[in-house]
Amino acid sequence: MITVLEDLDGLLVSCSGERKASHFLKRYHPRSVQHFFLKNEENMYLYFARIYKRFDYPFPNEMLKDLTSSPRHQSNKQGNTTALCLTENTNNASNGPRHCLSLVWEIDIESLEGQEMETLIDVLSFVASPRSIMISVQVGKIPNAQLLESLVSNINFTNKLDALGLWRMSLTAKPAAIISRSLYQAPNLRDLYLSYNPLGEGVSVLAQQLSCVPRLKNLRLGGVKMTRTQVDDLAAAVRCHRNISSLGSYYHDEEGNPTPENEWRRDDDWKRYWWYRSEDESEDELEPGTSAESKDKLEPGTSTESKNKLEPDTSTEAKDELVPGTSTESKDELESGTTTESKDVLEP
Repeated sequence: MITVLEDLDGLLVSCSGERKASHFLKRYHPRSVQHFFLKNEENMYLYFARIYKRFDYPFPNEMLKDLTSSPRHQSNKQGNTTALCLTENTNNASNGPRHCLSLVWEIDIESLEGQEMETLIDVLSFVASPRSIMISVQVGKIPNAQLLESLVSNINFTNKLDALGLWRMSLTAKPAAIISRSLYQAPNLRDLYLSYNPLGEGVSVLAQQLSCVPRLKNLRLGGVKMTRTQVDDLAAAVRCHRNISSLGSYYHDEEGNPTPENEWRRDDDWKRYWWYRSEDESEDELEPGTSAESKDKLEPGTSTESKNKLEPDTSTEAKDELVPGTSTESKDELESGTTTESKDVLEP
């Protein structure tokens, strides 16, 4: 591929300016840069399509920091210039080449760590129209609250967004409200996963905003503590919505009807869940499996089924139905090295 880029004189645009794409690719491990495509915009430009982290696929932290760092960006980082970067990036969309991260359509991160989260916050500033965002942190880890708020605030909600999953993130009421009040900008959202988060009053805000996403089909709130009022309000919102076909909740059945109150978890039960413990508690106490809960039980989709399922209580759905973006496109269309012949598909 490097030879092809050299023959085509391919270019790449990052925060530090325009550079030879072949020179950039030579600097990093092939696994870090395999999810990309080429686009002809007078010159041939390289864009990234996906950002991954899995158990067998490391987060490309060094590469992403290279793409998002510049003297100006670093010096103003404390001044919240990430929003400015996004504005500048989207304005350039019609005037010439865009940042190489601007066309990223999928972000799928498992077990996100602190330094990686800081990098991802910067990355999200440049991702103009994501279609699928799935992020979780390590089991038993409680991320910094300010970093979480920044991460949520930097997600660009558009009508291209098909699936959003932020589970096991220790999201509280404030970031949950930011997500809920941004849903009107993503009317085509089909999948929303917020399981294993102490959402608090964020559940109430979410129930009020569900009508903003009329195409929503799957809503996952497993492991989210609710009050009686919130249980009823969410049930009413799901009934009025009519398109939600699957609700995952400790308080509702799959159709969204409240379960008998005597089957609900008690306050003492909730205290045993690490995502409802304070940030200053020891890591040993936070590790699942030390009380009544095992680690496997805390993973999305592993309460009654294999870990291949994305969320709990998904016995009636196949994994493929929960994978974001499968209704309108095949992931193969954006595999590494795709060229301008697929321009219409590649354009987010």
